[in-house]
Amino acid sequence: MDDFEELFETSWNADDSSLYYMIGKSDLEGKIGISPPSFEEIVRRGKKLIDEFDDKIKDIICTKKFVDGITDIEINDRKKLCLSIIEAIAALNGFPFAIFASVIIIRTGYMEYCDLKE
Repeated sequence: MDDFEELFETSWNADDSSLYYMIGKSDLEGKIGISPPSFEEIVRRGKKLIDEFDDKIKDIICTKKFVDGITDIEINDRKKLCLSIIEAIAALNGFPFAIFASVIIIRTGYMEYCDLKE
């Protein structure tokens, strides 16, 4: 199993709070604070980041160009769809953000997230 597959499976099996925690934690890396934030504070930070980037993510992955670029197989293969989304949004806030955000999007349902009709 390669690193992506392992990270994907671990992420896929994690609960949403853990994914938001990882997003928040990756954003905090290298930042010095007075005291370490609690789990709940980091989860809130992760949710806030997803909210802040929501419109930008949708501008990238919910466009006709992106949708036309993925195949029906990718829509039905969560790993391939995840990889396509990661590649598309990684520049927004880095790889950790992209992988955890893509899992959240796929769990929501790509078509539902983008408000697309199947």
